[in-house]
Amino acid sequence: MAVKAMDLFEAYTQNKLPLDEGYIVTSFFKSDSSYSIYEIVSYSAVKDIYVSGNGITFQTNGKKLYVLVEPPTYNHRTIEPYCRAEGFQIPLRFSEANIITAKNQAKIIYNKEAAGDLGVYHPEARGNQLRVHLLLLARCIRFHRALLLEDAPRRGGTAPGRRREGREGDRQARVGDAYLAQRPGMRRLLAVYGLKTRDYGYLPNFYPTARLIEACENRSIPLRFLFPEDIREFLSRSATSTESARLPSSSDFPPEDTVCLVRGAVGPDSISLLESRGYRCVNPSGATGLANDKLETARFLERGGFPTPRTASLADLGSAFAQADYPLVAKPRHGSRGAGVCLVATEREARCRARKILQGNDEWIFQEYVAASRGRDLRAFFASGEILACVERVAPDGDLVSNAALGGAMREPSFGPTLGEPWNGMVRAIACRAGLWYGTIDFLYRDDAECQAMSGKDRALDLTVCEINAAPGFEALEAATGIDIAGALIDRLIADFP
Repeated sequence: MAVKAMDLFEAYTQNKLPLDEGYIVTSFFKSDSSYSIYEIVSYSAVKDIYVSGNGITFQTNGKKLYVLVEPPTYNHRTIEPYCRAEGFQIPLRFSEANIITAKNQAKIIYNKEAAGDLGVYHPEARGNQLRVHLLLLARCIRFHRALLLEDAPRRGGTAPGRRREGREGDRQARVGDAYLAQRPGMRRLLAVYGLKTRDYGYLPNFYPTARLIEACENRSIPLRFLFPEDIREFLSRSATSTESARLPSSSDFPPEDTVCLVRGAVGPDSISLLESRGYRCVNPSGATGLANDKLETARFLERGGFPTPRTASLADLGSAFAQADYPLVAKPRHGSRGAGVCLVATEREARCRARKILQGNDEWIFQEYVAASRGRDLRAFFASGEILACVERVAPDGDLVSNAALGGAMREPSFGPTLGEPWNGMVRAIACRAGLWYGTIDFLYRDDAECQAMSGKDRALDLTVCEINAAPGFEALEAATGIDIAGALIDRLIADFP
């Protein structure tokens, strides 16, 4: 039978919906890219049909599929599909999806297990991005079932769309006239490290990189390091030369097999350069840019309804705070490791300090001072939606800043190593919305929470979110907790990028 398509709403109103097998395909397209989402349901699986609101609802027995076509230029490829912005998301985690990579590095992501009911909105209710058709029995239906539902009858040979076994690198699946490479995976790790040095010989003796080397060797994952300054050379080189063996080549670490783990001081522009060539970066450029900008972080937290100290730029200082609000915490907008953080007692002192240190530009921010948390905070280290460790950081001798780089110590909180709810959920929600696959979230105590927490009840904690970090260190964390953070990161990368 030839392929036949009908407008779904027209067929419904004219009572022309067939009683036999078919597919209902709802398609969502972007006007400025090839990013697209399809919701597919087997018509034979529909149990009931009824009009609801602006569309039609099909009750199914679970044969619904979500298919996401992701172009190689999409900048948030490492964000879980269910966490992406509205219009870009499908209700799937990477671990719940099959992923196929085309030769042009575009990805097709679809669920392993079928989902529930299908609600189809009329095109007029959703704009020109929506096209709905009812596909009847045809070869294309059997093909889609073989590829997506994987329940087509086998009559010998290899079903269309299923990967053929063979030598690694030769496995392919034919989809129409397109040949899709085997499912991508983290078979290689490229650690992009921003340090003050560009000496690759230093890295085996540097604690964090030595720990990554050990973790990858124990799991048989090829690992190479790359400084941000060498990214362009890496991308331009087709093979590792004897003259420059210190650098890997993009042919030895191709995008479809490689995950880039971003560590240290690496700017969003460097990450974007890798993303533009199809590399999956953890964390991506957008999330890294947000976490590195303390003013934008504060605005992001406020928009999301998360508790956070009031924050203002130098330009907004007078309107944001009254004299009664002082002292305030002053810090560089793009600083790290606690450098430059101090208290200012008046607006005049704040402006004088900004002029003296930053020549009056707007790269200095001011935050509400949370006195109950002076010299201490809570840090939650997470990866892949899971909190790996929670520690309290304490400043030396009553200092203001508790960063380990400035002599701060880490210890188990008085309430135990588990943060508890609702704070665990808040960590996951912030990470998801910010697009961070791993990182830390630092909380301040809004009350004398340490004493209250001695009761062991999570509700006693009264916290506020101070900062988020996209590439936190873990040397002091491993020493304080005994947790293998490096190994946990690699294990979760392997699980999320199979």
